Amino acid sequence: MKIKLQLFLLTFFLIFPLFSQTIWNSYSVSTSDDLNALSHNPAGLGIDRGKQSGLFLISDNRGGIDDPTLYFAHRSNGFGFDISYGQDDKYNFGLGLAGEVSNYINLGLKWNKYDNYSAGLLYRPFNWVSSGYTIWTDHDFKQIQQEAGISFRPFTLLDNDILYNLNFTLGSEVITKDRDWTSSERSLSHFISVTPFFGLELSASFNDDDSQNFQLNLDVNFGKGGVSLSGGENTKSRSIGLYSYSQHQKSDIKKTLSPKPKYIRMDLEGYFIEEKPYEPPFDLNIKIDLLGGNTQKGIQLRTWIDEINSFTEDANIEGMIIDLGNVRAGFAKRGEMRDALLRFKNAGKKIIVHSNHTISNMGYYLISMADEIYLHEMNGVDLKGLNMEVTFIRGLLDSLSIVPEVFRISPYKTAGDLVLNSEMSDEMHENYSQLLDDYYEIFAQDISVNKSWDIDSTKAVIDNGPYFSAKSAMNANLITDIKYPDEFEEYIETLEEEFNIVKWDDIDRSDEYVHDWVPVQKPKIAIVYAVGGIVSGESNPGIGGSTSMGDETIKEAIKSARENEDVKAIVFRIDSGGGSALASDMMWKEIHNTTVTDSSNVKPFIASMSDVAASGGYYIACQADTIVADASTLTGSIGVIGLNLNFSQLLNKIGINFGGIKRGEHADFSSQTRLITEEEREIIMNRITDIYNIFKQRVIDGRENLNDLDSLDNIALGRIWSGQEALDNGLIDKIGGLHDAIDIAKATTGLADDEEFDIIEYPKHDSGLFSKIELNATSDFNQYIPKQIKTKINALNVIPILLNDDLQLIIPMKIDIQ
Repeated sequence: MKIKLQLFLLTFFLIFPLFSQTIWNSYSVSTSDDLNALSHNPAGLGIDRGKQSGLFLISDNRGGIDDPTLYFAHRSNGFGFDISYGQDDKYNFGLGLAGEVSNYINLGLKWNKYDNYSAGLLYRPFNWVSSGYTIWTDHDFKQIQQEAGISFRPFTLLDNDILYNLNFTLGSEVITKDRDWTSSERSLSHFISVTPFFGLELSASFNDDDSQNFQLNLDVNFGKGGVSLSGGENTKSRSIGLYSYSQHQKSDIKKTLSPKPKYIRMDLEGYFIEEKPYEPPFDLNIKIDLLGGNTQKGIQLRTWIDEINSFTEDANIEGMIIDLGNVRAGFAKRGEMRDALLRFKNAGKKIIVHSNHTISNMGYYLISMADEIYLHEMNGVDLKGLNMEVTFIRGLLDSLSIVPEVFRISPYKTAGDLVLNSEMSDEMHENYSQLLDDYYEIFAQDISVNKSWDIDSTKAVIDNGPYFSAKSAMNANLITDIKYPDEFEEYIETLEEEFNIVKWDDIDRSDEYVHDWVPVQKPKIAIVYAVGGIVSGESNPGIGGSTSMGDETIKEAIKSARENEDVKAIVFRIDSGGGSALASDMMWKEIHNTTVTDSSNVKPFIASMSDVAASGGYYIACQADTIVADASTLTGSIGVIGLNLNFSQLLNKIGINFGGIKRGEHADFSSQTRLITEEEREIIMNRITDIYNIFKQRVIDGRENLNDLDSLDNIALGRIWSGQEALDNGLIDKIGGLHDAIDIAKATTGLADDEEFDIIEYPKHDSGLFSKIELNATSDFNQYIPKQIKTKINALNVIPILLNDDLQLIIPMKIDIQ
């Protein structure tokens, strides 16, 4: 339909020509900030309008399109170029640059191959007034033309409910063909522009000289593209332009072309992460990763949920079709995703799910609220409850004569158990059993809510699983019916008779085009992402999220957010099992500056916990004004651990021996040439005790409802908790996800519930020409490792962090819940 309307406008233009021509419908140097900046005022290139491209055709013959001149132009990020080709096979091209030189003032320069040089200024101190100036000169600087103009927007009437956007722009400008503004070569013009509703603009200009030329312009946009027509009295020429924008404009015309309600169809699969995936443009450091890491490009959880929420609020969206694949996400992330889908359903919208594979245990938890679920008859639903597995490698170390040396106050601090033990200790079994009990209750209760079953019926269905055939799953009311893929597609085709099916990948996610001359600055809430194992130095972001968070990176992010005057509150999103005690304390100090010390910049600071925020991950959260965690977040683990893998026996076994001379009683302290002595162990334990007491003091100082250092041992000593247990024990303040934390942050700023605000994300990772990030050149060998084996081997990733010289605030890095 959109193409038909464009063809109609083109035909109308050819048959019923308007009057005159102006490239890109320019009518003033004070309003030129789109592609028209290249023809009128290059300073307009400095206004952020996203990427724009367009073609413009000018004819000098009223009876047809003989002897036309064709223009092409492109602009983005303060740069633009145009190319023209016309009469006598003559072509021309130009380059333009622009930028902001001070508040509200933009300067631009342009060079043309044949015609001239030009320079322009654009000054917009208020949203209702804009002024511009451009000077042109030939290459010999002999001929000069100047143009100055001013425009006003006296008022704008906007109402999204009844779909009008009444906008007036009017102004005047003066043009002179020499240096003297009072010369006889001077001319004056006046113009007016009216936007009666989104997507349509009408403008007219009148020259106050002997020619008394009158010009009309028409601009129709369809969201990201459109058509421009122009013409005027006293000439035989006319023009038409076709353009496209990377930023989306509101268009009531486009809405009228798609009246049918919609279904959104998405492939629900992939690796969900907290940060926006980071892809450096260039990298000089390349390493080979035989086992593979997070080399799959991640999907940012926050923006995914935002999009589902927007579907929930969109009255024109009736439902969602989900092609379910392999979703990689922790329990808490899945919980936030599940909540978003459930809100969509509870808004009276329909969810239809199809899978070409057996639906996994946690996959069914995610989509069990669906109104309809379809499977191939040879697939099933692997619903069976929760199983927790912890990987131990003590047997491997013993076979190699490698001796683990672990230092801790309490056996509940189990981060070293993977190298210290061959099986669960009593303390680990006790603590982890309580954790799994909490997780199972959340798992069963959420499925009960999704399916509108009582909890006992849900647990009975779980206990009777897994359901390896689609028929058994259908008999248990877990799925709706059995359909081959082609049968499911035929079913979707019947929906298309009533609904438009919009594919997830086809949704326009471009930034919104900002028409305002001086946009209203919305309040900002900062989100600082603290993701990965805690280390000293810089973070290591990537397409699959950060594998480590460096204290220098996070400190700078917090400081930048604190000192940004536009930021009204900070949300600290944590997904970390901890790491270096020193690095954790360095980050804690920056948070303390934000909440207490830096009195001129103290801001509300809300900690939001993702899948895990334990040990060092809890240490950096405890100073927050409010801590929010999902009920299934793994948190707590207040404790300290030191670990060393001693290779002296292995080296002796293969014939490598050591001799040494020392001066000073402890000169060979913790030497790798021998096992540690009892005296050395006592010294290390004293340090661990000191750091543990500092950790506890941080918790007492940061949590208002915890005030006894000694009684804190009842919930500390390395014990881990679910978010629900952490709430009961006073370690956190509220149960909720990232969006709940954002709502709390908004409330602390005094913003009204319906008041708009912007999100600004930190850290701002380097995106320059050369990045400091290492690229993972994953070997083809990786594809031959079974997923189950790879999962276990990846548990070894904890060793480099554990063997760091710092004492550690850390939990076991790999706990599989299946």
